[in-house]
Amino acid sequence: MKTEIYQGQPDKNLYLMRGLPGSGKSTLAASFGGTVFSTDDFFMRNGVYVFDYRQFGMAHRWNQKRACAALANGVPLIIIDNTNTQAREMKPYVLAGIDYIYTISLVEPETPHRFDVKTLAKLNIHNVPLSMLKKMCKRYERDVTLEDILGA
Repeated sequence: MKTEIYQGQPDKNLYLMRGLPGSGKSTLAASFGGTVFSTDDFFMRNGVYVFDYRQFGMAHRWNQKRACAALANGVPLIIIDNTNTQAREMKPYVLAGIDYIYTISLVEPETPHRFDVKTLAKLNIHNVPLSMLKKMCKRYERDVTLEDILGA
């Protein structure tokens, strides 16, 4: 499901993916054919995902910095492939998108299992445990608007 939240230039689009691990958001993001930025990339070591919670904040800042550089350079389609469970997580990308006059859309996969944590625990490629998926599902903000993001 794609929901436009800000109308910028029609030839400059910023898609903010939203969804729990295993919901299909990365598969959907790849199908758009744009430039994909994911905080998960920070944790890739020689093709292997090595997550370190202590570097989580640094990883998000790293992803925001490289996405903002792409926005500043006018890359026509930029996709942020993060879980974005809460409005505040999207705010840096939205502010930058507005600054560079991008049309901004929130995109969520419509897979039948997108909130089924037991299925997500089996499907997600980063081995996010069931207990963490339950927490993420509980804090997932639905029907987020531009005002929610800017006010976060």
